[in-house]
Amino acid sequence: MEKNNGLQWIGQRDTDWVLGDIPQQNLNVYWSAFIPDPEVQYDPQFDTYSCASFSLTNVIETRLNYLLSVGALNLLLPKLNDLGVINEGKFNFSDRFVSIGSGTKPLEGNSMQAVIDFVRKNGLVSENAWPFLQTMNQTEYFSPIKPSLFTLAKKMKWAMNIAYEWVITDQTKPENRLSIAQNALKYAPLWLAIPICPTYKESIAQTCNMTKPQHCVECYSADTVFKILDQYIPFNKTLAADYPVLWAMKVVVTPRLPITLTRNLFFGCSGDDVKTLQSFLGVDATGWFGPMTRAKVIEYQTDMGISPAYGVVGPITRASLAR
Repeated sequence: MEKNNGLQWIGQRDTDWVLGDIPQQNLNVYWSAFIPDPEVQYDPQFDTYSCASFSLTNVIETRLNYLLSVGALNLLLPKLNDLGVINEGKFNFSDRFVSIGSGTKPLEGNSMQAVIDFVRKNGLVSENAWPFLQTMNQTEYFSPIKPSLFTLAKKMKWAMNIAYEWVITDQTKPENRLSIAQNALKYAPLWLAIPICPTYKESIAQTCNMTKPQHCVECYSADTVFKILDQYIPFNKTLAADYPVLWAMKVVVTPRLPITLTRNLFFGCSGDDVKTLQSFLGVDATGWFGPMTRAKVIEYQTDMGISPAYGVVGPITRASLAR
């Protein structure tokens, strides 16, 4: 039986997100300079089977570390510092929060889609807020999340927008995987689904005939080989160019910077300020305040504790959006 390192593979869904019109900038970044400090997904007593959660937070942290370094998050720093998600100049989110919140099961793991959809809906909290301690046993690790943490997470949710798309699938020819990864890495780090070949821990892991993904890792380089950040020692691994990188997802994280609106907005309004609001909310910036915009405003108001949450951008909501 193949070892399960925590990935429940469900394949590609029709409902999986497609980046579409989400603005993407060709950054051409060497992501290796921005990867987070490695963290293990296990302790001496048990394995969390949370590779999808740990690797996704690595991908998000890497992208945000870059944005932090170039000053793209300066307007958000007061909020980010209040949330405690930056530690010694790097982002560090709670993998355990994502693992438990997304429904990861002991000895079973979770799907990539369940994990990223949880983060997009609920946000993230700092590692210090819900830590994984190496003294924990399995029951302690999987204890229910404190409700107050979801309030914190929602604030982080509205500080960033996360969109994703598959760039390598079961339809990708093996000989094209490396070049596709090279191109996708110009925009964002990649989230890989791979099997564990017998050579996985060697200095350069060679290919094998395994065809089922078992494990999730971050890929931060694909010049001539795949360079990955793992949650098992050794953390930094190299996969040969023809290693079975069976699936890869590009995860684009962009900041939701504060916005200033000079009038109240509501259903039926139109104008450039509506476009500004829509860009913040992550919906198509049509300039017309329609049902989708109203639904997103209600979601924002609910998450931020603004009452009544009925979809009108009044003085209280405008003040919140400007912070």
